[in-house]
Amino acid sequence: MNDFCNNIELSASMMCADYGCLEKEIRNLEAGGIDSFHIDIMDGQFVPNFCMGIQDLRCIRRLTKKPVEVHLMIKRPMSYLKVFIDAGVDVIYVHPEADYHLHHVAGNFECRYYARDCRESGDIL
Repeated sequence: MNDFCNNIELSASMMCADYGCLEKEIRNLEAGGIDSFHIDIMDGQFVPNFCMGIQDLRCIRRLTKKPVEVHLMIKRPMSYLKVFIDAGVDVIYVHPEADYHLHHVAGNFECRYYARDCRESGDIL
């Protein structure tokens, strides 16, 4: 196997999970070797769909020790970062066009609000 393959990480999208047996789905994905769980958060405004919410994130976070990442496809994501961080996410993806003041974040966002992965790696949100 080449070096490229050694650096690949698999993140399972939970958008299509069967929530009737969510714990079983998570255990099967973990046993299959995934590295993290990906949660798409949509508000029906930034994108025309609604998908997953904070309650889904909290449930998934409670069921796994693997990293959990959220993809915020919502208006004004910066207003909600603390909510998602407090829910235990490790990585947060935002769309720069979704928030008018996003460019202020890197210089003004206090370290205590960074997701755990960002604190450890030094990456910015």
